[in-house]
Order: sequence, then C-alpha cells, then structure tokens
Amino acid sequence: MSQKATEARERAVRVAFVHETDSTFVVQDLEMLGSFASVVDSRFASPLDAFRMAAAIARSEIVYIWFSSGRAATLALALGKVLGKKVVSVAGGSEVSSEPTFRGLGRRSRLRFFFTRLILDTADCVLCVSDFTKREVLRCSRPRRCEVVHNAVDADRFRPSSKGQTILTVAAAKWRTKGIDRFIELASNLPNRRFLVVGGVAGEMPTGMAKPENVEFVGALAPPQLVPIFAEARFYCQLSRYESFGVALAESMLAGCVPIASDAGALPEVVGDGGFVVPEGDPRRVAEIIEGCWAQSDALGRRARRRIEAGYSLDSRRSRLESLLKEIGGN
Repeated sequence: MSQKATEARERAVRVAFVHETDSTFVVQDLEMLGSFASVVDSRFASPLDAFRMAAAIARSEIVYIWFSSGRAATLALALGKVLGKKVVSVAGGSEVSSEPTFRGLGRRSRLRFFFTRLILDTADCVLCVSDFTKREVLRCSRPRRCEVVHNAVDADRFRPSSKGQTILTVAAAKWRTKGIDRFIELASNLPNRRFLVVGGVAGEMPTGMAKPENVEFVGALAPPQLVPIFAEARFYCQLSRYESFGVALAESMLAGCVPIASDAGALPEVVGDGGFVVPEGDPRRVAEIIEGCWAQSDALGRRARRRIEAGYSLDSRRSRLESLLKEIGGN
C-alpha cells in the first residue's frame, strides 16, 4: 500500500458494523461503507460474539447498526454509549411498525418493542430506508436525528431481457403480510396466465383457498438465482399488506417488469410513476391491468427501470452515507 493510501485509510472514519443477518441489503451496506471508511464486520450470531463486538466498538468512532431491534442492536447501543461512541441505527423494516400486527412480522413482544424505542430515542442518528419508515419511526419515538437514506439496488445486476409469460411475486414471510392470498386469487381470475411465487412463504395455505393449477411455488432462492427469473418475468406483483420498502419490487423494475403494487407502506413511494398502485391490492383490478397492458409491457417495463435508476441507485446511497458518517464522525 502506498504512503498516500495509508494516510487516507488512517484518516477514514472507523466504523463497527453490527448486524444479525446477511440479507442482501445489509451486505450491500457493509461493502459500501468499506469503500470510504475503515469498517469492522461485527456479525452477531451467538452470545460469544459479544466480546468481538465490544472490541470492534472500542476501536471505532461510529457504531453502525442494521435493524433497530434485537439482541445485537440493544447490546451495541449500550456498549457504544458507555464507550462514548456515536451510534447510527438503520430502521429497515417492520421492527418500527406502529401496527402491532405487522411489527417484526408479528414476532415483536411489547418488551422487545420497548428496547426498539430505546434504540430509536438514544441513537445519535436513525437512518430510515423510506419516507414511510420515517413516518413510522416518528409515530413511536422521538429520535435525536432522523434521516431518510433510501435503499438502493444494482442496475448492472438486474437488466431487462426477452420477456416470457410469467407473472411473478417474491415473498419470504406470512401469507397475509405479503398478500400471497391476493396473488392466488389473482391467478384464479386469469387461468390462462402463468404465475410464479418465489420465496419461503411461512405457514400453510389459508383455509378454504386452493392452489390454482397455473401457480407454481419454487421456494427460497439465492440472490444470483433470482436474476434470470426477474429478467424473464413480464409483470411483477407486490400485493402486500405491509412493506417498509420493497427491495424485490425495485429489483423487478430494474429488470424491466411491469410493477403492480398495493397501496401499503412504502410501495407507492417506490413505484411512483413507474407502474401501477392498486388500493388494497384488489385482485380483480390487478387482473384488469395485466390484461389491458399485456401488449404494452415492454414499453412499460422500460419506464419502470428508468424510475429506479433515477431514484434508487447505489451511487446515491453510497454518497449519502459517506456524507452523513463523515459528518457524524467529525471528519
């Protein structure tokens, strides 16, 4: 390493990156921060990791926590404050929901939500992945500082291709939360179209609902396996009852899918003028849009891609994070 590079690295803000999952957007932030900061990856998978986390926080100026909930976030906040560090917490999902039904996808106890509010109130800065999430944060807490830094998706990774006949949704949560029951009803209304559900949908199919023959469930796939599926799909439906952002929706739009979303959470914010928003994800209305727009899907898909390229680029998130962390770290 050259002397100039060594000096630049020594001047870089030092960050302890705390997380419990290796979700795509978490790993993406870890790589982003590494491009302008000196980052220590502090993945918390067991209580033994607390010692490694404490050492990382002691050597850092900023504690960067992904998701404002859980053992790792609570412990990192406490250690950071005791050691006099700046704490940045990302409010990235349903952990901050004002609706207990959707809070942590139904798994957050009142006690755990108490600690979530403590994190939000005590952190030096709360980063929200959408305007909707910021509103959720402000409903339940009084953060010292609250900023929106939108999630970002990789335009080079997801690209349009020759479109097939598939109507796609991606889900890794409960049936009702992700609106899979609505998607199944949609498929029943369009028996001549092919529908695909990707992801580990939790729970059994709702009572009284039968799977139509034109619906295929393929289970959870690794991120690289999703790329060709997005590229081939013609329409993408996100008919959720709650979404703090909708990463899969944004990825599908980059791949040139025509997006149709419910009006829940941040979905209208992401779709914008790049697709269709249907109140309560009404399956009959969605079916009408699909049939009415089938012949124009290529042009509509290009419009969807332009929407995400303009508003949710990797460069935009990286630049915003760099500016904020340098300001918070005092560099």
